[in-house]
Amino acid sequence: MLGALDMTQAEIARRIGVRQPTIAGWISGQHVPKPHHRRALRDAFGIPFEAWPADAEAEELREQVRTLQIALKTTVDEAAELLDAVFAVVQDPEVLARICDRLSDTIRR
Repeated sequence: MLGALDMTQAEIARRIGVRQPTIAGWISGQHVPKPHHRRALRDAFGIPFEAWPADAEAEELREQVRTLQIALKTTVDEAAELLDAVFAVVQDPEVLARICDRLSDTIRR
């Protein structure tokens, strides 16, 4: 599919921001484009994700999972910082107990 484009490998590489040997590896089947490269190929040349081998779909899913893991960790870290601030300000034990109960309920869902 990349070989069918009326462009040199170097031109394709420049257009999507990779080096020519990367394009050569994709054309030979030695390597499969990573998800962000497949998006660039789709945007630049209209090559759909389905055009790549099935393991490319698995890699796309792995990248999505990694992205979600990072987002979740960031959210948890921010929530922990917020709780630290709340506990530093709130001195009433009953209010703190209600906050803890509510958070426990939310986490269990």
